[in-house]
Amino acid sequence: MPMLRTQADISSQVPMPTDRVDDTSVSNAVAAETIVWSYLTAGAWAAAVGQAAGTVCTAKTTYTGILNSFATAVGSFNDTGFSFAAATRFDALVTVPEKVFSDMVFQSPTDQKATILAYLPTNGNYAIDHRRGQLWGKAKAIVANDTGAYSYATTLSGGGAGDKVDIVKYGGTSTTLGQKTMAASMPVTIASDQPATPAASPLAASGVSAAGTVSATNGAGGTQIVAASAKRVFTQCQNNGAVTVYFGTGTVDNTFLQIVAGGTFMWMSQEALKVLSSGAACNIAFNDYLNA
Repeated sequence: MPMLRTQADISSQVPMPTDRVDDTSVSNAVAAETIVWSYLTAGAWAAAVGQAAGTVCTAKTTYTGILNSFATAVGSFNDTGFSFAAATRFDALVTVPEKVFSDMVFQSPTDQKATILAYLPTNGNYAIDHRRGQLWGKAKAIVANDTGAYSYATTLSGGGAGDKVDIVKYGGTSTTLGQKTMAASMPVTIASDQPATPAASPLAASGVSAAGTVSATNGAGGTQIVAASAKRVFTQCQNNGAVTVYFGTGTVDNTFLQIVAGGTFMWMSQEALKVLSSGAACNIAFNDYLNA
């Protein structure tokens, strides 16, 4: 007998089932899931709602690996954890060999229906492919979607919606932290680029640091704010006046640097640099200044 070498030697669609004993999992209960039935028409599956009794239907559960009644292992005909809320359309579970379910994966929808029909002799019969999460049945009444309950298993680091990296399963009770839910037993460090206390101005150590304002009234050619021999750097400045102020050395024109009312900026004065206003008094607030 030749040895199996690759996955393709087994099945390109269905992996060989394996059990791991070096990891653990948790069972998750689904209390009420809508079971949406489909039936075969023109070689394709379509919504089966409204179809007559005797119609062969199939549906899939949200999660594969439907567990047994004790939620310890994948279920089977002899011990299933799946149940319908009402036995209106399907009330008699029948057995189908696992090999048949496995072989059906390779079949067309038409052949799948023909295969499963041999195991559903009576209206109301249904079968469960526990490993793949698929239901088959022959309706005993006009078809309507059902509600089912079952359990499935996930590892601690994976699963379906609500179970992927479920931090609560690592231990501890959940607590709200910002907009995320984290486990209370896990230390959480949140990085921040904000200092614990307001930082002192970097200008304070080498210059004069103070908050204040400089103001000027418009005049011919503008008003010079600082002495001609001084060079200063003003930080966190804001134009608190009602008009645009300008920085330049002559009569205001459109080539000057303009700061609109309410505008913020940093200003480094030069010997002849003037603050000017084209209409009214200007007022500039600043946080720190440094003698250069």
